[in-house]
Amino acid sequence: MVPLPQALRILLDLAQALDALHRNGILHLRVRPACVRIAGGAEPADAPVARLLAAEALLTEEAVQAPSSEPQDPRYTAPELTGRTAAHADARTDLYLLGLLGWRLLAGRLPFDAVDPLGWLHAHLAVQPSHLKTQRPDVPQPLGELLRSLLAKSPADRPASARAVAHDLRRCLDALSLPQHVHGVAQDVALRARHARFQPPRALVGRAVERNLLREALARASQGAVEAVALIGSSGIGKTALAADLKPDVLGLGGLFAMAKSDQLGSARPFALLADLLEALGQQLLRAPRPVAALGPDGGALAALSPQLAAALGLNAADSAVPSAHARQRLLVALVRLLAALGREQPVVLVIDDVQWSDADSLALLAGALSDRAVQRVFLLMLERSDTGWTARSDELVRPLRPQTVALRPLGEADVGNWLALALPGGLQQPAQALARIAARSAGNPMFLGQLVKTMVLQGQLVPDAGGRWQLDEHSPAWDALPDSVLEAASRGVHALGPADAELLAYAARLGTRFDARLLASLTGRDLARTEDALRAAQAELLLEAVNDSPGSDGKLWRFAHDRLQQAAYELAPGDASLRLHLRIGRTLRDAAEPGQLFETCRHLNLAVHLLEPGELPGLLRLNHEAGRQARERAGFAQYAALMRCAVALLPQCALDAAECRVLLHDAAEALVLELDFDAGDACLAQAEAIAGDPLETARGAELRMQWLIAQERTEEAFRLGLAALARIGLR
Repeated sequence: MVPLPQALRILLDLAQALDALHRNGILHLRVRPACVRIAGGAEPADAPVARLLAAEALLTEEAVQAPSSEPQDPRYTAPELTGRTAAHADARTDLYLLGLLGWRLLAGRLPFDAVDPLGWLHAHLAVQPSHLKTQRPDVPQPLGELLRSLLAKSPADRPASARAVAHDLRRCLDALSLPQHVHGVAQDVALRARHARFQPPRALVGRAVERNLLREALARASQGAVEAVALIGSSGIGKTALAADLKPDVLGLGGLFAMAKSDQLGSARPFALLADLLEALGQQLLRAPRPVAALGPDGGALAALSPQLAAALGLNAADSAVPSAHARQRLLVALVRLLAALGREQPVVLVIDDVQWSDADSLALLAGALSDRAVQRVFLLMLERSDTGWTARSDELVRPLRPQTVALRPLGEADVGNWLALALPGGLQQPAQALARIAARSAGNPMFLGQLVKTMVLQGQLVPDAGGRWQLDEHSPAWDALPDSVLEAASRGVHALGPADAELLAYAARLGTRFDARLLASLTGRDLARTEDALRAAQAELLLEAVNDSPGSDGKLWRFAHDRLQQAAYELAPGDASLRLHLRIGRTLRDAAEPGQLFETCRHLNLAVHLLEPGELPGLLRLNHEAGRQARERAGFAQYAALMRCAVALLPQCALDAAECRVLLHDAAEALVLELDFDAGDACLAQAEAIAGDPLETARGAELRMQWLIAQERTEEAFRLGLAALARIGLR
């Protein structure tokens, strides 16, 4: 065991080091003996100096010493790092690890005993440490209680900051130096850290009116109505939280709740929003099967968009093949039948997050289906940001549904006070003065309020006293350095990352609303364990969230906690650096050749096409052609045209044989005519007509030329062309 003064000195140095890291937005998450360096003086009585080795340096050192070792030592971990709790890692995770070190220093052993990783996992999750005083009688009661509070299983029950812990350790060390306490620390020294608690409330605050409006709409839908509500507000105002708050009520009625988020960067998939909603419905039907009336042969159109729905309802995508001109109508019929079947007895709630970025095809199809009289008990909830500077087409597309508009306002000062009362259970000193200052600074934005108060706790603008009450330090030099908005707070969190983690999130931002840790590991060259460590560290800083609602994800799916964070991460790599990231993503997806990634493969490679090697261009041309055909099968005609344009643009640089070239040009002409781009369609047809072909290819060209004419209401010319084509093959 380490003598008490030296142990306190070491713990104080480590707490101060953690405080410095946390105030700069950095978590360590690997605090253990291997990362502590202690330099002692020449004499035994000299005070030791402890230095905390950076986590990245520790990883490098361990990899050299034991390349096959696990990156996470099971003895030195925290409950929230095991993946077995709902809590996220944050600054208090480092305090748990500091508590383990404190026990080791003061008792000469860890607070738990185990013989294997599973035993250590159980200990960290379920075993309470004994009182330190039973292991070492000279440890004063307040210090023992401080160490015990650091080892609380829930982060919410630990001290709020390393700063408060360092303050208490300093008081213990100072008390030890007093003449009357030469032989020990005063047993009654007043410590404050273990009383200091900070936990952002999970409950909605100040939204009773809006909650009631949504529940009234749900009640009407449950009685048979089709309801549409547009929930509008600025970034971070609480739209998504309100929608999620509705889910338990929907499930309690035996209903279905499907939520999909539109990507601000767009998606290459046809009907991306609708496909995500169908996937969410399919996942719920797989988890809790229920009888659903047969959708008939048109159901195959939905199967092409959603494998999960196809598996739940036994649909076959091969049944969806119809002429392009009829594909969109067939998809609409199938969607009407699905919603009518699902809403026959229980409500179906469809939530569109960031509707302002939704693809127009999905919105138009949803509006058409929900306008059908056969559909009942459906509630469409659209969440729209009011501060994007982007004019939403959703207003025009869903106008037939006559949506009710609900505008979310900033929280008032009383609501901010209620929020603070839940987040800081010890209360505020001079509450009126502190409340006014915090309410004004946060502008009543719930997301920013949480970011702001967390920053104030870590940086010392909010400091607890011995009773756990929080005092606002208005004269702190760091006050003016606090963020002024949600965007600034998000950007600070992202830009505080080290180069390796910044690259990781820059890749993630380009992968869309959800991304796979395994793909990120492949892109960055890290192993999966260390990639997941980095993602958990970003989660602790409220940058990311784990996604656990997708079958087959194996806990490897993640998303940004907010689209502002995705935006900030995307901007970490501007210009050509951004294109190089897209290029690596595209090549990685292409080489993996997963069928479900074809559209994304094309999107990334097309963005970086000028960086590709000449030998890669024919392959990209064929990928675009195949993706275009798949888009046509799903009635995604806008994507069909866009992909075929990319393929045709590559033709001059690719040596294709005449037959392949003609087929490509015919498909491109069809796609462009479907999108009413007649000039471009005419150019493709002219190119194809200049290439010699067999009678069937010639007939296919004539058929497409007729479609081109009919789409322009030139029916008589199309009739004459058809007669001439028949004559050429001997039919009169």
